[in-house]
Amino acid sequence: MFVGRLMRTGRLGRATTLFGERAWMSGAKKAETTKEKEDVQTQEQILFGRTQFNFKTLIHFQDAVRENINQRNLKHASIEKVSELYQQQLPITNQLIAIQTLRNKTADEIKELSYRMKKSTDEAEKKSLKEQVDLLIEKGKEQRIEQETVKNQKSEMYQRLMEEALKIPNTTPPSVPIGDESHARIVSFGPNRTLIYPPQTNVSTLEPLLSESNQRLKEIEPNTSQGFELVPAHEGWRDHLALGTSPEWDLIDFEQASLVTGSKFCFLKRDAALLELALQTWAINKLVGKYDFELLATPDIVLNNVAQSCGFQPRGDNTQMYSIVGSKEEMENPVKCLVGTAEIPLAGYNIDRVYNASDLPKRFVGFGRCFRVETGGAGQHNRGLYRLHQFTKVEMFSVTQPDHSDEELEFLVKIQQELFSELGLPFRVLDMPTEELGASAHRKYDIEAWMPSKQHFGEVSSASNCTNYQARRLNLKVKMGDQKTQLAHTLNATACAIPRVILAILENHQLADGSIRLPSCLSPFMGGRTHLSPRK
Repeated sequence: MFVGRLMRTGRLGRATTLFGERAWMSGAKKAETTKEKEDVQTQEQILFGRTQFNFKTLIHFQDAVRENINQRNLKHASIEKVSELYQQQLPITNQLIAIQTLRNKTADEIKELSYRMKKSTDEAEKKSLKEQVDLLIEKGKEQRIEQETVKNQKSEMYQRLMEEALKIPNTTPPSVPIGDESHARIVSFGPNRTLIYPPQTNVSTLEPLLSESNQRLKEIEPNTSQGFELVPAHEGWRDHLALGTSPEWDLIDFEQASLVTGSKFCFLKRDAALLELALQTWAINKLVGKYDFELLATPDIVLNNVAQSCGFQPRGDNTQMYSIVGSKEEMENPVKCLVGTAEIPLAGYNIDRVYNASDLPKRFVGFGRCFRVETGGAGQHNRGLYRLHQFTKVEMFSVTQPDHSDEELEFLVKIQQELFSELGLPFRVLDMPTEELGASAHRKYDIEAWMPSKQHFGEVSSASNCTNYQARRLNLKVKMGDQKTQLAHTLNATACAIPRVILAILENHQLADGSIRLPSCLSPFMGGRTHLSPRK
């Protein structure tokens, strides 16, 4: 396996037709020599062939596009490069048209002279016509060679143009906060307002967070009488890593896993493994049974072009994705990768689909393993189950009409809030700022649960409205009432990122008698148990 990083890109008003509904196409250049080049080229051809851009419109709004790029702090995206390459290909296109016109003229002349030669009874005239036809045939061959040369130039130019255009991020609504993660705006809180902190904690370090939370709570819920409070944990409290690796619990094993796969992998054991299955089953049952999501067991391996269509970058020095090498020829240029989220195969499931407007929204839930190279830095905030190379996640994915995606985003976030409320975890919902949107998100909400070991909230879920960013690359459309097709909108949202939820349950629900209270929603999936207890 080769490792490679997640393409982060992402301010523009909600001009969802900015990139256009029609594709600017040209013949893709064929691979030249080796098998690996052919494989890579094929992936690019597939992606370029599906993707739709209206370059005239994009360049017309280039000031807004540039502002959006700058506010997202994207170093690799450049509307200037797109504009320059588009202008450079125009004369090549005109040249091709001129050559084709000449070829057509030459073919007509050959046809006319050949007809005259066939009808002529004069041998001298036939000979003269034959010589003219031969000259025109040679001329036509030269024109064909010239045309192929210019076609290759155009194909190369088109590839460079598409490579730069695909770096342009989605649009951003004006109400999204501008800046880095510190500018995230809290938009709501969960019903549990009790913030447990470990023994021996210097409480004064938590008071600014408590004050900020209660102040924002009053702004959001001016009539609430239940504010946040800091509550010390019992003396025997332990963080999830100390508890999970202790002999009496024996729930998590990083040490043995490191011998098998290296660092940042773990074995979940006993009740932790059961808890993973319970969380997965509970979340899926909720989504399928109550909200009528369509359940898909998704592949963990996808083609690179599918990952790229979703806004991820499976190849390159800064990738967050593991590439898969299936043969010796693919060593330098793998064509497949392990998924970083079930969002990718769920989106890929909709490649080349055309839905009737009356059949939308289409809602899917997928479950599977997620594989990520980036695990953050070492230290208290990333220890244990918080950052892993591999973890299980239940993911929601929606396809909507263009005008309904904002409403669908709110719907998905409400489901997330319902799930975390049932788990009894203190949490908050954040409207994420421009530098945190990634490549595909038009708007993104994060949900953070209280994690006593971090003495802060930690991300456990996110929900993104990708508008038509992914649909453009997936050729995913909706047939409207007037029978005209438009690009659909796609959204994704985490239902349950298992390891971080286990972390939050183990740390927030410890009791003084040494047991851990199970959220009642999980009891049916844990043999009717209400508590977890250490081994006897």
